[in-house]
Amino acid sequence: MDRDRVAAWCRRVFLIDRWRAARRHAPQGEDVLAEIGRAAAAVKHQIWLLRNVFWWYLLPLALSVLFLALQLFLYMPTNLPSTVAFWIKLGVSLFVVGPAWALNWWIWKLNQKAIRVNLEPELAELEARRLEITGE
Repeated sequence: MDRDRVAAWCRRVFLIDRWRAARRHAPQGEDVLAEIGRAAAAVKHQIWLLRNVFWWYLLPLALSVLFLALQLFLYMPTNLPSTVAFWIKLGVSLFVVGPAWALNWWIWKLNQKAIRVNLEPELAELEARRLEITGE
C-alpha cells in the first residue's frame, strides 16, 4: 500500500462516516430532550471512532511502513557481508519502522486521552442535563 492509497482509505472512512451521521440527524427545532439525545448520540459516536482509531487509521499507516521495511529487506543486495547487512537492517528498523510505530502509539494515546478528558465528561454532562429535565 502506498501513501496515496492509505490517504484515500482514510478519506473514504471519514466521508462515509460523515454521510451516515448526516442521515441520522433529524431537523432542528424539536424539544430539548430530543436535542440532548442527538448530541449524546454524536458524542458516543465520536468516542467510538476514537476508541477504534487503530483499526481505521493507524493500522493502514503502520502496515504501509512495515511493507516498506520488508521491501528494503528483500531487495537488499545479496553480495554484502553479513555484518554490513545486519547493520543496514538494524538501521532501517531503528530509523524507519521505530519512529513510525512510536508516532502511531503517540497518536493512539492522544486519542484515548481526548476520550477520557473531553468526550466522557461531555457525555456525562449531557446525561446529567437529561436527568435534570426528566426529573429521574
